[in-house]
Amino acid sequence: MSDHGPNLLDVNFLVALAWPNHVAHEQAVVWFLDNRATAFATCPMTEAGFVRISMNPLVVTDHTTASAALNLLTRYRTEYRHVFWPDDLA
Repeated sequence: MSDHGPNLLDVNFLVALAWPNHVAHEQAVVWFLDNRATAFATCPMTEAGFVRISMNPLVVTDHTTASAALNLLTRYRTEYRHVFWPDDLA
């Protein structure tokens, strides 16, 4: 296990990780799996950004709804070590 805390994944990384048609998908998956011993974190801003970008047909070529994007994010949150950082951190 790593000696540092969770990795806060940014919107760009989450989109690359989730969508196989993304140019950086393969690299994101490799990094994510190589670092799965360390928890990953999301926050309201990264999750909302992921959903917003995932619904853009110029980014994700298939039509994606907010519900489908949230379901995909939920799958990652439940299958891997995840920490949610609320926006009330000081």
